[in-house]
Amino acid sequence: MAVQIQLRRGTASQWTSTNPTLAAGEIALETDTNKIKLGDGSTAWTSLAYAAFGDITGVDITAGDGLDISQSGTTAGNYTATVSADLKSNGGLVIESTEIAVKLDASSITGTLAIADGGTGSTSAGDARTALGLGTAAVLATGIANTNVPKFTSGVADDDFLRVIGTAIEGRSASELLSDIGAQAVDADLTAIAGLTSAADKGIQFTGSGSAAVYDLTAAGKALLDDADAAAQRTTLGLGTAALLATGISNTNVIQAGSAVSNNDFLRINGTTVRGRSASETLSDIGAQASDADLTAIAGLTSAADKGIQFTGSGSAAVYDLTAAGKALLDDADAAAQRTTLGVTNVGSYTGQIETVADKTYTLDPGAATARTISGFFIKSASGTVTAALKVGTAVVKSASVTDSTGDQSSLANTSVSANDVLTLVCSSNSSALDVIFAVEFTE
Repeated sequence: MAVQIQLRRGTASQWTSTNPTLAAGEIALETDTNKIKLGDGSTAWTSLAYAAFGDITGVDITAGDGLDISQSGTTAGNYTATVSADLKSNGGLVIESTEIAVKLDASSITGTLAIADGGTGSTSAGDARTALGLGTAAVLATGIANTNVPKFTSGVADDDFLRVIGTAIEGRSASELLSDIGAQAVDADLTAIAGLTSAADKGIQFTGSGSAAVYDLTAAGKALLDDADAAAQRTTLGLGTAALLATGISNTNVIQAGSAVSNNDFLRINGTTVRGRSASETLSDIGAQASDADLTAIAGLTSAADKGIQFTGSGSAAVYDLTAAGKALLDDADAAAQRTTLGVTNVGSYTGQIETVADKTYTLDPGAATARTISGFFIKSASGTVTAALKVGTAVVKSASVTDSTGDQSSLANTSVSANDVLTLVCSSNSSALDVIFAVEFTE
């Protein structure tokens, strides 16, 4: 009857992970390496040696070029084979951690590896750099020290300017560079200033947009410019406290001439200014009389009630008595009123002579000054005859046939004459009348 024996098994990593302790005589298999371990009942898996089986006598081991093989023992568990390589001293192949490696930095490696094969085709660093087309910068270190090659930071853009940052180079835009160096962007005003010619004691002023010029700076001007405030500037100018006052006529104001003021003028307010006034103008302004000998004489009189003033000569005066009756006459508006005051009637007349009479109207009064009454009419000719009509306006006072014997006329009508009435003598039916005389009497 067939018997199936199945060994405990797992991959090398599984065994290592679990690291069991096999029972004495227990066989376990690594399925990925085909190696076997035999347990002793006390040793964990990772510390347990792999099992060796059989006699290898008769197995030939050969080595290739550069390798040597030596072996000892012919029984199971006692067989040793050693493979050795004759490595070139200071170069070529070397043993690193039990493995063969190529020592690329060895000084005694012979031959070259072509560029096409990934080498340099050179036996020295200098020749390799030349073969690879490298310049002298290839051997320089990055940094900002002398002979260093600068290294860019990130963010460098086209048209950037470069600035050292630590041991590298960063990109800076035009606006960033202006800020970095504390510079002013191109400006029309600055360009105008740059175009000026500098010289001692010259200041700069703008003459328009984008234009400038220089002006003189005197010692006096600079003495003002370096003053800290307006008060210091007033002191420099030698100004007094009045310099701070406003012009005008209000309290604390100073006066300002509003028109030409002449020597010896008097001053008169003109709005918020003053103007000059001569002595005569001032007399007129105040309604005063210039100094006068007559006024001086009057000023020398002694005033008293009911006394009038009269001049007694040039530059001399005296007083006289003014009675109530006298003052009653003095306050009358005109002669008519005075006659009334005196109780008398004013008598007047229009008289005249017409040498050669014509048929026409003769005006005796173009406009009576006052109202009056015609009290009499006389008319006579030297020879010849004529009809004469005395009129007030268009009203007939008397129409008379005038001869050399005619005289006073009676039966007068329309004798009332108003102020501004016209008095006329209208002649008609003339017959060689000569030297006609007339008189028109009236009372007021």
